Amino acid sequence: MDKYKMIWESLDGGEREVLNQLLHTGPVYDGNIISKSSRDNLLDYGLAIRCCFMGEDGYTAASYDGLSVFKEGNDKPFKTKAGSIG
Repeated sequence: MDKYKMIWESLDGGEREVLNQLLHTGPVYDGNIISKSSRDNLLDYGLAIRCCFMGEDGYTAASYDGLSVFKEGNDKPFKTKAGSIG
């Protein structure tokens, strides 16, 4: 089994949902994160990164590994939008 597929299979529902949010509506402001604990887990796993957006801090985005992991899942992507200013 591919490593990204194994990682996807090991994520819980909250982590998968936040990864989806980060990929398709991000970068996401801290106040708009679906689950801060799931976000923190994704940061620990290297699937998300902290970033600045439009000159402001307090945002999180998916990493390249996060994208690769999401592609191995079968979740329907969130509706894409250009950022989420909090």
